[in-house]
Amino acid sequence: MYFIDLLDRLFQELGTEFRKIHIPFSVAFSLVGLVEGLHKVFLPEKEPLLTRYSLSVIGKNQTLDITRAKEELGYSPSISVDEGIQRYVKWYQQQEGEKE
Repeated sequence: MYFIDLLDRLFQELGTEFRKIHIPFSVAFSLVGLVEGLHKVFLPEKEPLLTRYSLSVIGKNQTLDITRAKEELGYSPSISVDEGIQRYVKWYQQQEGEKE
């Protein structure tokens, strides 16, 4: 499964439109660096929502595949991806409800 497909499914469960826009990686990296710097000055006690590190992780094609873990380690997930997404959405919505 591709990471982008996982995000698409997550947004569907949240009932939110997932809009993909293409920004060259070098431009995004520079902008995020600027935002990190501003964040450090104005909100030093909090971590930015997006960092250059997290951008580096999500900014490249990601394939999420547990085949080797299953074959070599005998791993068997206790819940499916779909159930995991549903649990996350339920938890997220509870957290958002507590903020109100």
